[in-house]
Amino acid sequence: MTINIPVKPYILRYLRSRYNFSEVYKISRQHALDFLLQELLQPKVRKYEPVADATTVLTVKLSDTGEYKHLTSIPASSIAIFNQFADEMLKLEFIAHVDALISFANFDSSEAIISFMDKYEFDDAEISFETLKKYYFRHKRRLEKPANATV
Repeated sequence: MTINIPVKPYILRYLRSRYNFSEVYKISRQHALDFLLQELLQPKVRKYEPVADATTVLTVKLSDTGEYKHLTSIPASSIAIFNQFADEMLKLEFIAHVDALISFANFDSSEAIISFMDKYEFDDAEISFETLKKYYFRHKRRLEKPANATV
């Protein structure tokens, strides 16, 4: 049995590369993604609500026996949560990737961002260099701000 989850194209490309699958993702209980999917599955088939820019689908293979036997869909509200979770995973990896290349390979920030885009074959139409660059520097500014001391 499989279910289809609407996702943004760049998220699908990231998940395929990150978890090494081509067409169908099989839940294996080895990754954070597996545990999230397990929690989001519901017994009834429900109509999906559109997620902004989710023009592709992630096909997930479920075992036909055992615990997934009656879990056949993910509610619309949970599809948005799934997309946010996958996007946050991508951002965490992006920050780590760029920081590592800057710190250990003497890349400048632009080269490191392009390297990340190349790794997942992102193009500017899906997620632009400028969007990633702004995210990276916002993240850095947040880290540099001193914590507000409360007494």
